[in-house]
Amino acid sequence: MEKNILEELFTSYTRIRVLAYILPQGKVTYYRQLSKELGISVSAIKREVDNLVAAGILKKTAGRVHANPDCPVLEELRSIFSKCQLPQRPQRKVRKKEKKIRQSPLEKKVAEVAKRFSEPPAPRRKAEESDDGEFLRL
Repeated sequence: MEKNILEELFTSYTRIRVLAYILPQGKVTYYRQLSKELGISVSAIKREVDNLVAAGILKKTAGRVHANPDCPVLEELRSIFSKCQLPQRPQRKVRKKEKKIRQSPLEKKVAEVAKRFSEPPAPRRKAEESDDGEFLRL
């Protein structure tokens, strides 16, 4: 499988998504808006934005996040993100647990009786007369 250039340069999926959202159009946004738009938790967004601010790529002013115009590689990063395709979010295997409904003995008995009454009655057999004059049930 071919590796994505962005995955090789940036090891964090969240970091890639944040940069891809902010850099190309020079958006100015809040943590919550980023979280809502990208479908990533606010805490993960904050952690990565703080790392990017420390690296000098992004800047925070008055609670808003935007690209740092003083970053020496800002235009190169914008160029990279405009040329590369974003990686797909890694798929996690989700196991769904089946819930077993436990019934009390009384509930089991009520369910059995209800089932018995909900089933159609068995067809009745006709009585026939035998050779000696007695009626037989079939």
